[in-house]
Order: sequence, then structure tokens, then C-alpha cells
Amino acid sequence: MVLVGCVESEAIQCASGIVCPVGHRCDDTNVRCISPDQIAQCDGMPDTTPCDAGGTPGECVSGVCDARFCGDGVISAGEDCEGSNIASETCMGLNFYGETTGLACRADCRFDTSGCVGACGDQIRNGGELCDADDLGTATCLDAGYYQPGGLACSPFCTFDVTSCHETCGDGAKNGPELCDYRDATVPTESCSDIGYDVGYVGCNTSCGFDLVGCGRIGWRFAGAVPGYEWYAMHASSATNVWVVGDGNPLHFDGVQWIETMTTSIANERREIYSVEPNLAWMVDIDGKLFAYDGSGWSLMGTAPPGVTGVYARAANDVWITTTANNVQRWNGTAWSPVGALVQTNLTEIDGSGADNIWVSTASGVAHRWNGTTWTPATIGTNSPVIHDLYVRSQTEAYAVGWALDTVTKGLLSRWNGTTWTNELLDIDSELRAISGSGPKDLWATGTSPLHFDGSGWSRVPGDDLTNSDQFQLYSTGTGDTFAVVGAKTQRHEGLVYAENNPPSNIGPVAAWGANDELFVPNSSSGDVGHFDGEDWISQPASADVVRAVWGSAPNAVWGVGDTGKPTFFNGTSWTATTITNTDPLYAVWGSSATDVWASGENGVTVHFNGTSWTHRNIPGFTGLFVSELAGTGPNDVWAVSAQGTLYHWTGSWASVALPPGTSSSLRALHMRAPNEPMLFRGSRLYHRVGTTWTEETFPPALQPPFRVVSNGTDDVFAMVDQELFHYDGTRWSTVKMADDLDPGL
Repeated sequence: MVLVGCVESEAIQCASGIVCPVGHRCDDTNVRCISPDQIAQCDGMPDTTPCDAGGTPGECVSGVCDARFCGDGVISAGEDCEGSNIASETCMGLNFYGETTGLACRADCRFDTSGCVGACGDQIRNGGELCDADDLGTATCLDAGYYQPGGLACSPFCTFDVTSCHETCGDGAKNGPELCDYRDATVPTESCSDIGYDVGYVGCNTSCGFDLVGCGRIGWRFAGAVPGYEWYAMHASSATNVWVVGDGNPLHFDGVQWIETMTTSIANERREIYSVEPNLAWMVDIDGKLFAYDGSGWSLMGTAPPGVTGVYARAANDVWITTTANNVQRWNGTAWSPVGALVQTNLTEIDGSGADNIWVSTASGVAHRWNGTTWTPATIGTNSPVIHDLYVRSQTEAYAVGWALDTVTKGLLSRWNGTTWTNELLDIDSELRAISGSGPKDLWATGTSPLHFDGSGWSRVPGDDLTNSDQFQLYSTGTGDTFAVVGAKTQRHEGLVYAENNPPSNIGPVAAWGANDELFVPNSSSGDVGHFDGEDWISQPASADVVRAVWGSAPNAVWGVGDTGKPTFFNGTSWTATTITNTDPLYAVWGSSATDVWASGENGVTVHFNGTSWTHRNIPGFTGLFVSELAGTGPNDVWAVSAQGTLYHWTGSWASVALPPGTSSSLRALHMRAPNEPMLFRGSRLYHRVGTTWTEETFPPALQPPFRVVSNGTDDVFAMVDQELFHYDGTRWSTVKMADDLDPGL
């Protein structure tokens, strides 16, 4: 018997018509079978993950490992392109500069750039290249900012390779046209006085030119103005917004130059000016008309009341004026209106610090203050005063100046402290006409010449052409910057000053000590000590001694030494001699504090004050010699020098110190740079000692020995040599311009 049956196949019949083996999966879209290994490799893997498609490199696509090969129509790893698909790339995107037929794809799926033209590395300088290989064009190192032409090469990026170029700004050496090199460890040898300034130290900027930030000017200097006119008033809100008016067109200073702001002259003279910013100013002419400036030109404020005598402003819509109608009016941007119920005749001055702090006054000193609601009267000055100017800084700080009678006419300064006016008559000038400043310790006033107040006292600050008090006005734009106008000229003062504080004729200075604007100057022949207290000189007898030198720890704790050999002490009121046992003259005195004072003189006699009593600490072996100077930094670092050529150091006891070799015996001055580091002026040379080694240092003149050396600390030393003055800042010396009439013999 024959059995006949059916065997069921395990193959898979796919919809695409193909049959896939058992365990495979149909891919009807691509008409193929997918093996279990293809699925296992890409299970849960993101697309493009590399995989092995039966020994052929592949990548995961929708959870299946697909073989990848050039020509499969898919750009995969290692390929730039596929057929016409160049992935939106262009010749320019591949750093070529242009194209002919454009970018294409080769049979190996790499870019065909034969249709692109110009690229870095083709040895032809094209596109925006500076160079290409050996093609430098006509360029040399000079074109790359160097001072020597040779050495230029081309980098792989078609830019200049300056590795072999030489001499340029920033290479650490001064060369070519450079004034200096900012990476040079040495500083410029030039001082500010060498290039037209008066004081300071020249630096080096990143352009290898002089940095003049550290340079300054001393005293007043001509600031420029249109000649041929008289200027009567000035105002400034900053150093770049300064105005002057007079019988010429109004002038504006923008920080660089003066500019006329009106091309058609107004017939009348202008007597008042006020500005809050460069494009906002107001002025008053001699007929009491008010004009406004808006940045484009001046115009008459026709709606303003007639007879304007003064103006103060805070903004374009906040202008205050005084008038001959005896009241104060305010402009709000639309209309004028009276301020309060004030009726006061002859109002001439107005100033303020805000809408709730306005002061007005008459020439006779009658004043009123507006607090935002009402006017409150006050009296400025005494003894029939005449007020010329008001200067208001805040609710608690205001000033008025003029003159008053005190047997003779004296300058009047009044200060408002928020409650009352305090009046002061100044002997330094018979009349003050204007005042400005940056605060209570920086005030400028005008008298017969400019005056400056530093918080302690007034000093006269002379300047060329600054003597016409009838037409003298000034305004300070901040600490260290003040403008003044007198007659036909404007002047500027930038902070540094030689002040005239001349002692009386019976004080012949040989040495001096000062602090806090007080100065003590002994007279080597009369025995008197001149004391300048910030305003006036007082000649004070220092007992029976002929005082040779002075030093103090405070203005009320000053020691003087001289021929009697007995130190005398000034307590702020009078001088008192000590009872120390000594008859040898003392010529030098120095201290580090009130409890560490040293004095020395003939035969090496040296005494020390510990705050209670004096004791001898004589220098051994000094017979026949005398100490001319003392200096130090503390109780166990004291140096004594004799004019005969000896130097001793106290460190608990005295020891002789060897002097620099090969120099003359004339020792002129001694100064301490740091503890145990003296600076010694010997003959015409300057030496600095560190450890046991003396080093000669450059001293600008190198011509004459210094007449005098004055120290305010290790980094603030002045030396006067022949007819010149020099300053040491702890690093170097520079020249300081002296006042034209300063006697260099001090």
C-alpha cells in the first residue's frame, strides 16, 4: 500500500512575491529578506549607528542593520556625496574662491572639485589671501608692522608668518621710530617736563608712544579764547562744557577747543551765563534780556520778564531768574510764574542745588532761601558787606564772597552750614569777587589774584594775566580742574600749585618742617621760628637759642635744635627749652614718632627722646666733626652723616659705615628709601645702599650737588639742585618745573 501526504514548508511567502527563510522577516518595500542578526544588532539603537551587515559595513536604519556602499544612494560614513546628491555643499563652502562648472560627485562618492577655482595652497595668491606658498606679492616685514623688511614667510593658512621678522612695537626693545616699548622692563628716561608739561612721569602706551596720563601742569596756564573781547562771566558743568560771555559772541569749550556759538553778534554785552549741559545754556545781556541756547543757536526768550539780573537752571523746563521787579520767576517749559511771595529789592545773585534749595541775595548781604514751599530770610556778612557771588553745593553747604570793612577793607567769605551763615574776614585779599570749588577742602576764590582754600587755609596762586579783579570770574569743574576768565583771556588750572606763603622778612630759612598745611621755618641768626598756621605767618622766639633745624610729630609737637645744645619744644602755643646736660651745638633733628626723637651735632653728640626724657647716645670717635643730617625709619634704624665725610648707623649701638669708594668727601643729603636702605647724596652723585653694597643711581642733572633734599616718605622725595627741582617716586627721578619767581636757594 502506498501512502500519500502533504509536507508543510516553514519558508515565508512575502507579499512582494519572494520567499524568505525561516526566522527572517520580509522587507516588501525594498523586496528583500531581513536576517535575525540584522535585527539583533540594531535592536533599540538609533539610526546611523554603525553595524556589520554580513561582513559589509552598515548602519542602523529603523532598527535594521543595512549594508552601506558607494552607489546605494545614501550618503554614509566615509562618503562626501552620492550621485547628484552633494549634500547642499558648494565650492565656496570648501574654501574655494569661485567656480566654473561647480562642485560634483565622483564615482567613489568623493567631491569632484575640478569645477572649483582658487584656494589656499594652490601656490597662487588669489581670493583674499595675503600670500600662498612662496607667492608673497610685493609684501615684506615692513607691511606686517616691522621696521626691517627681511624674514617674511607664508603660513599654511595663507597669512603672513612673521616669525623671522625683526623689530616691532611690543618686542620688548626700543627700536625703529618708537619713543619707547611698552614691554620693555625699563621706563622712559624722559620726564614730563621734557615734553612741555610741568611735573610727572612719562609712561609708554601700547602704540610705543609716550603715555602722558601721569603728566600734569602746575599753576595757571592760558586756555585760549577769541582775542579782542572782554569776558565778564563764566560757567561750567564739566571740563568739556565751559562757557564764557562778554562783549563778543558767547564761547563754548568742549574739552579741546573754544567755539563761537553765534555768528551774528548781539549788540549788547552779556553779563551772566549758566549751563547744565553742552546743548543747554542761558545768558543775560546788560539790558536784562534772557537768551537760551539749544545746541543749534541762541534765541531770545521773549516771554521772560524784563530786567533779568541773574539766572540759575536745572533743566530745559526748570529755569530760575532774579529780576529788577524784585522777585524770583521760574520757567516750567511753558510759562513763567513768580516763586512764592518774595519781594526784595536789588536782587543780584541766585544759585541752588535743587528745586528745594535756592538762594538769592542782594549786594548788601540780604539773603533768602527757598525750601520748596516758602522763603526764609538770612543775613550774609557783617560790617557793611558787599556780596559779589553765591555758590551753593547742598542743603548744608553754601558760600558767599565779597568784602567788608574792618578798619580797612578785607575779603569776606561766608559759609552756610545748614543753620547759619558764618562770616570770615580774610587778610589775604581786600576783596573777593567769585567763588567755586568741589567741596569744603577745595575752594577757589578771586581777589586781586586767584586764591585757593585746601581745608586749612587760603593761599594765593599767582598766574600770568590774572590780576584784573574787576573782570575776574572763575568756575571749578571738579577737584583739580578750574577755569578762570579775566579780561580777554581764559586760564585753566589742573590741580597742582605753587602757593605764595612768603614768611616775613625777619625769618631767614635754613631748614623747615611742616604737616597739615602748617610750616615751621627756623632763622639761623635771629633765633626766631617762623610758623605758618595755614593762613598767616607768626614769628615766634624759640627761647634764647639760635635754632638750626626743626622736626615735629604734629603741629603742636615740634622740636627745634641749635647753638645752645638744648632741644626746645613747641606745644602749639609757645616754645620751652629742655634741661638736658649738653653744651655742644645741635645741627640736626629727626624722629619716627613723638616717642622716638633724635638730635645730633658737634663732636658726635647725639641725644634721644623717648617721650619722657632725653638721654645721650653719642657717636664714638666723632671728635672734631659734626653731624649735619639725621634720617631713619624707626628706633633701631637711625643714620647720621657728617659734611666731613663720615656715616654712622644706629641699630642699638653706633657703627661706622663704609662710604661708596672713589668719591669726594662732601656729603650733602641723606634720605631713607626703605628700612636699612639709605640714599646718600655725595658730591654730585647719588648712591643707594642695600645690605653692604652701594650702587650709584642716575640722578637727572648729574651736575651740581643738591642744595636740599626733602622727604615725605620713601616714594615722595624732592631734591633741589642748582636752579632745578627734581622728584623721586620710589622708582625714578623726574624734573619738576619751578615757579618763575621761586628762589632755588631755599
